[in-house]
Amino acid sequence: FNTPHDLAHDGRWGNAITVNARTDTVLHVGPDERIRLRLLNASNGRIYVPDFGDVKANVIAVDGLYLRAPIPLERFELAPGNRIDLDITAPGNASRTVTVYDRFTSRPNRLAELQLDGGTNAPSFPSPARARVPSWSIASTMPVTKEFKLDARRGGPFGVEWTFNDQAFAGHDHDHGPALVLTRGAWAHLRFTNVSARLHPIHLHGMFFKVLARNGAPIDEPFFRDTVLVHGRETVDIGLVPLDEGSWMMHCHILEHAEAGMMTMIEVAAPGQP
Repeated sequence: FNTPHDLAHDGRWGNAITVNARTDTVLHVGPDERIRLRLLNASNGRIYVPDFGDVKANVIAVDGLYLRAPIPLERFELAPGNRIDLDITAPGNASRTVTVYDRFTSRPNRLAELQLDGGTNAPSFPSPARARVPSWSIASTMPVTKEFKLDARRGGPFGVEWTFNDQAFAGHDHDHGPALVLTRGAWAHLRFTNVSARLHPIHLHGMFFKVLARNGAPIDEPFFRDTVLVHGRETVDIGLVPLDEGSWMMHCHILEHAEAGMMTMIEVAAPGQP
């Protein structure tokens, strides 16, 4: 199913978008109802920026973990594998329909509709988003533990191979050694340098991380995540403290890129283990 065209671009996006396997999804929100809505990008390549219009949508969790505090949805790039939980309330007491759009590209794509019954007294209670998330304000200036260069080259069974540091995980061959060994409980600084022009949502198994900087500019995201979208010609720095020992996969979550080699292994070892 993999083609050179898909590989040379950002995977296969398709020409129809579904929400819960339907193209006509409608979510009913009753009078004075406050709902928790989970968005999971199960596409193999497409990125979404969901827009709920004037509906109040606060992000309370990313990739399964609560935030330090809720934040407005605004522009969140939901890459393949990303999950966000939203705290939804609708202003106004009149019944109406709101269309939810994807605005990642210049042409909006319809995702779903919300049927709102209005109301004047939505439930008021504290948000569950109150996790302890450190700022790591000087972390981006700390030495880089490992840099991963993201690129492509000719070759392989599909004609194009996608690589980490010029190495392709060809044929899902699991017997080659890890690209990096981390120590359980020890802080690490990783850098993804995308020398290609394509998108790469990088996903780490078995650990969560915090984005520290984009193109050298420090960022304090109030949440941990396990997937970050790296744009073309972009550099992203992340910080993490691995907690679980073992061999863990790291890969591009655009499945065509992963299939063509953009995967590797990270080993997490016990303290003092050689």
